[in-house]
Amino acid sequence: MSEERQSFWDRIFFGDRDGSERERKVREYIIHRVSDGAHLRDVLQEEYVRRNASPQA
Repeated sequence: MSEERQSFWDRIFFGDRDGSERERKVREYIIHRVSDGAHLRDVLQEEYVRRNASPQA
């Protein structure tokens, strides 16, 4: 799969050396929430994650 076609979630979980600041913040937020005991499925449905994981317009 080419880098251009790699999905946001693939880059978040499997790495992207050229990841954006926005992606880094979402990744840190997810890690923080899960380490506090939240379920990953619930965290991925939170407004912050959904809003910032959507492609920018």
